[in-house]
Amino acid sequence: RVLAHEQTPSAMLLESLRCAEGPADLREASLTLLTTLWSSFPDEVEVRGEDCRQAVTVLKRAARDPQPATQIHALACLFQLLHAFINAANAFSPVVYKTIVFMYIEHIRNPPVREFITAELKVALDAHSNIPVGILVDPVVKQA
Repeated sequence: RVLAHEQTPSAMLLESLRCAEGPADLREASLTLLTTLWSSFPDEVEVRGEDCRQAVTVLKRAARDPQPATQIHALACLFQLLHAFINAANAFSPVVYKTIVFMYIEHIRNPPVREFITAELKVALDAHSNIPVGILVDPVVKQA
């Protein structure tokens, strides 16, 4: 419906947010679409900050889904946003990074998801020397 009236990245993001919380068969495609839209058109998408906060919330909720495949897919989307946002010096990169750190702590006893996050964090830390490691280290040490 929205897409027929307004072909803007922001309108498409809203539709993908709606679908991401709908039927399971649309969820992963919707998460991929919202991630691609936001990372490709940040200026258009970030006009409404509440949409961006909702997008992070939707990704976080999907990372808590009972299905491990959905959890990993949502986390992969968060990492895609993290890389794009760091490269573009986007103001949402700290929000996405902190979300990933919190997801790591939540999944510390879930080996497949924890290993995925660990591997992706290593890639991110190797690729972006400006990621603050302290945000990751403090909660991990407290969990030990």
